[in-house]
Amino acid sequence: MKKANSFAAKKLMAEIFRFIMTGGLNTILTIALYQLLVTYINPEVSYALAWLAGFVFIAIAYPKYVFRSDSRSTGKIVLLAILYAVSFSLGLFLMFLFIKLGLHERLSVFVVIAITSSVNFIFAKWLFGNRNKLFVSEAEK
Repeated sequence: MKKANSFAAKKLMAEIFRFIMTGGLNTILTIALYQLLVTYINPEVSYALAWLAGFVFIAIAYPKYVFRSDSRSTGKIVLLAILYAVSFSLGLFLMFLFIKLGLHERLSVFVVIAITSSVNFIFAKWLFGNRNKLFVSEAEK
């Protein structure tokens, strides 16, 4: 029992590591695109376009690389899109809020991504990982 729990904990840590690496690459690409776009168009539209490009990236990378799921069905990609739309809406709201509160538009994207990344991991883990075992409890360690 303890070996199985140790394996589950190691698997979760490996998924978190792959999520951070893949998400980090996605974040760098998204921020670079946002910074380029915000030079020419408003921050909200820049965020939306950069987010859309990032979504395409993660729709491919998360199931295949991060969670190593064999299930890449159209239904799961649609559900991922819906879950990420929630995250996107949260991010867009936070972007608007932080800019209104005086945070510079070029810095607000970093705060927004930090907040939404945690939400995104939980969504993706629920969708592509073992839904019954999001996290290893203290009793199972």
